[in-house]
Amino acid sequence: MGTIQSSVGLITGIPIQDTVEQLMGISARPRDLLSSRTAALQQEQVAITELTALAVGLDLASAAFGRETLYETTSVASSNSEALSVTQTADSVNLQNQQVRVVQLAQTNSFGSRDLGSSTESLGYSGQLKIETGGFIDSSAALEDLNGGRGVERGQIRITDRSGNSAMIDLSGATTIDDVLASINESTDIDVRASTSGDKIVLTDKTGKTLSNLSVSEVGGGSTASDLGLRGINTASDSASGRDIYSLSAATSLSSLRDGRGVGFGGEDDIAITLRDGTELSIDFGDFSREATNASGTTAAADPNARLTIETVAAGGDYDGLEVLFVNDVGVAAGSETVELLEGTYGKQLVFHIDEGNTTAANIADALAGNEELSALFTATAGGDGSAAVSTADFAVVDGGAAIDPQSNPTIEDLLRVLNEADPKLQASLSASGDAIELTDLSEGTGTLTIADAEGSTAASDLGLVFEGEADSTTGIALQSGLQSVSLSTLAGGAGLGTLGTISITAHDGSTADVDLSAANSVADVITAINESGLDIEADYNDQGTGIAIRDLTGGTTSNLKVSSLDETAAKLGLEIDTTDTYANGNNLRAQYVSRNTALSELNQGNGVGTGSFTIQDSTGQASIVSLGALESQTVGALIDQINSLSIGVEASLNADGNGIQIVDTSDGEGTLKITDRNGRTSAASLGIAGTAESRVIDGKVTSAIVGSQGISVNVNASDTVATIAAKIQDAGQYASASAAGGRLEILSKRGGTDGRLAVSTTGFDIGLRQTASAQDAVIEVGESGTATLFHSSDNVFSDAISGLSLTAKKVTDSAVDVDVTKNNSAVVSSVTNFVSAYNRLVDRMDALTAFDEATQSVGLLFGSGEVLRMQSQLGNLFSGRINAAGDIKSLGEIGVRLSDSGKMTFDTSKLTAKLETDPDSVKEFFTTETTGVAARIKETVDKLAGVGNSVLLNKNNSLQQRIETNNDRIASYNVRLESEEARLYKQYYAMEEAISKLQTNQSFIGNIAPITM
Repeated sequence: MGTIQSSVGLITGIPIQDTVEQLMGISARPRDLLSSRTAALQQEQVAITELTALAVGLDLASAAFGRETLYETTSVASSNSEALSVTQTADSVNLQNQQVRVVQLAQTNSFGSRDLGSSTESLGYSGQLKIETGGFIDSSAALEDLNGGRGVERGQIRITDRSGNSAMIDLSGATTIDDVLASINESTDIDVRASTSGDKIVLTDKTGKTLSNLSVSEVGGGSTASDLGLRGINTASDSASGRDIYSLSAATSLSSLRDGRGVGFGGEDDIAITLRDGTELSIDFGDFSREATNASGTTAAADPNARLTIETVAAGGDYDGLEVLFVNDVGVAAGSETVELLEGTYGKQLVFHIDEGNTTAANIADALAGNEELSALFTATAGGDGSAAVSTADFAVVDGGAAIDPQSNPTIEDLLRVLNEADPKLQASLSASGDAIELTDLSEGTGTLTIADAEGSTAASDLGLVFEGEADSTTGIALQSGLQSVSLSTLAGGAGLGTLGTISITAHDGSTADVDLSAANSVADVITAINESGLDIEADYNDQGTGIAIRDLTGGTTSNLKVSSLDETAAKLGLEIDTTDTYANGNNLRAQYVSRNTALSELNQGNGVGTGSFTIQDSTGQASIVSLGALESQTVGALIDQINSLSIGVEASLNADGNGIQIVDTSDGEGTLKITDRNGRTSAASLGIAGTAESRVIDGKVTSAIVGSQGISVNVNASDTVATIAAKIQDAGQYASASAAGGRLEILSKRGGTDGRLAVSTTGFDIGLRQTASAQDAVIEVGESGTATLFHSSDNVFSDAISGLSLTAKKVTDSAVDVDVTKNNSAVVSSVTNFVSAYNRLVDRMDALTAFDEATQSVGLLFGSGEVLRMQSQLGNLFSGRINAAGDIKSLGEIGVRLSDSGKMTFDTSKLTAKLETDPDSVKEFFTTETTGVAARIKETVDKLAGVGNSVLLNKNNSLQQRIETNNDRIASYNVRLESEEARLYKQYYAMEEAISKLQTNQSFIGNIAPITM
């Protein structure tokens, strides 16, 4: 049985527990003393850790003024923040004040209907309301693209009309031809109308006077009138045309050709050419890259036997641009020609010394071959038999050796380069008009020159170069459509209108005219022809910019305004008109604006379609995933090719309206073609192809297809109200928002600026929709007038106009706003202030930890600590002593930092501020000089005191930790012994109780024994 134990002896009454605890307390005194010592060590360790953290903080604070970029910190201000606000987006900005003029503010395209009464009553209309994001035919050439890419100097011109009145036309803010025409036409000082005809600006005097010539002159010595092709106009005629100012240039992007449709290159070869001598060429433009090759150049001597081709021996671009020259040297006779290589600031020249009239091409080849040094670099090959004489007029440039990287945005220069590198007998150049590509066969053969598209490519057709004939050259089509127009081939969704015929026009006064349009190539040609018909009518682009409008100016009432044709010409042009109105708005001509070359980033109002993925499931249930991010080329054509490569029954192509792509189901399954976006992305929706297929008529057949577009179409029923039509537009979720305001339908583009331009039209009903605000980019002019650069923004915010600044245009200004960029010395002052505060916190803590209170005879945790004394000494010496080898400033006192009697720092900010204003470089040098500057010295000192290496505080902390761990081990050993001793004492006391209990029991037994009576 177990023994019941009590804290008090049941037999003896001894307080066992109290007695044992008192005995243990005596035994535990050595352990408790050691524990107290350990606790004190731990407190000291905490104090050392505090000082370490404060010292590291001091180092970090000093690192701020040790960074050189701190001294480049700037601040900016606008002289007119109500017109232009400025925000700094980088720590430092180039210290150059800028002048910025707000030319115009951004506008968001909006439309409104006439008052339709209540917003909630049925309108009784049926039909469709369409919102398109493209298809505009009133394009306007950018001024920077004119004159072969040289652009137009933005300045002023003076125009004098035939009444003798003059106007100063300010074009400093103009960016497009539309801007130029608007500035002239809106002038109230003259009565002159500006328009365009092809690549020229046309001025028409409307005064009806003959008091003066119609003239144009420069203002202030500028060249604006000349750049616009108007300089020199001074005529007694009522109309004057400027010169041709719009042509292709080397820098013209191929993607901009053909009204932005670009050129259709194939996957492999693009153009197949057979020269007149039978040479067959297969030209693959590929990515327009080129491996390093031997550079060469051929002189253009009239006699083929006098031509010379100079070629580098080694591949590469070391001698690209080398000029080949010939100089007549009286000391040279035919057969003894010499050659030398010259290099200087002018470049490199290979100069042949010849005997003019006697030296032949063969002599030149021999001379170069006989020069040991130069023949190791170049070879010369004579043309023909080399028997004809060379001339000092002969010249060549060696080029084409350097490797060329793949071109993401190839240009005309790249196109011509690839063509010219195909074969020396093929020459590609811009045509004399500057609008087309010209190919010339130099083979001198007598056969047929043939140029055709290679399989899978439309490059030759798109360039207008398809040809077969005996001529040795051919010129392609005009690749740009004029200053304000698009080609007729762009219309009808890109199918083009073909050759037009004649339209008949009858004006309200009964006058008639037949207009022959067979020579028209662009919409501008059509408009010009109508306006030159002799009738008192005016043709122009319609309000939407998607078709042609005609206005009757006769004031007559004899006849309806009519336009018709014996063939389909009027219908093709959307001009089948028979109306009593004076204004007739032609139909949408469906200009193509989505082509294979369209970048995916240009879709969705310039917002792009993202790089998400979507699933296509055909009608048999087979599905595949299309990932836009994986496309090698981020174009519509690449996407179409990717879809068509899938192993499911679908076929992708451009739709017939030229505004998107269509997916046709070819699997003939029982289900329905479906396209769904994946992982919450919206790429398919942005392409307009998310959803389920419908039965559509495509290529004359009823088929199941999803026809996407960059627009929306809303079906309107007789029961619809203004509010429900607005709700349908809202539910479409793309391109525009709509509201019903007081019985009017209001439509607002979802994107500001020109990228947000919309074309809104109705079919089957008319609610009087009119544009209430045009799409317009904000424009600012940065720099001095005359040399300023223009920047555009869709939302009035300019983040790239001035590096490191964000500008927000708020109000148009006539004069420039000054954007002042100044040094931000406060950042340096602030960094020193933070450092002084960090140092004083360290001093305060050291003082507290080493304090001695005489009244209470108490001391701080680190009183008498050698480590703290070393810190105080080293830091005090550093900050109070001279600092050499860090520039002209020799002490902290010179910039306002001093140690007070208490050991703390004081800082006179005015001294540092003054020094920064008078000698900023010295301040920078004082703080930032490597190894000897203030920041470097502080880091060195703090590293010795509190660094991660063999530092004072770290060593002290490690020492304390070692002692604490040793003490803890001894305490643990004490505890084991004390536990054993306690158990032994209890055992002894309880054993004693048991023994006494037994004695008492025995004594009781003895006491109960009765005496034996005898």
